[in-house]
Amino acid sequence: MIARSRPFLSVADFDDLKTALMFAGINFVLSPLLVSLTETVSTDTIYTMTTIMLLANLAFHDYTAAPHTYGTM
Repeated sequence: MIARSRPFLSVADFDDLKTALMFAGINFVLSPLLVSLTETVSTDTIYTMTTIMLLANLAFHDYTAAPHTYGTM
């Protein structure tokens, strides 16, 4: 008697693969547009925006060590 093994790709694996291929295709199609939109942004602007976003995150994020209550009402 031969035992049946698990299929190579399950339905969930196929859905994940389909989603990954969709995102890769969208990125491939939109990459020329994204390059043309970002080529005029200087490095100083990127560093400035990164610093501002980091400081905003540090200032406004709730860093308290409260216990998580996932799934409770």
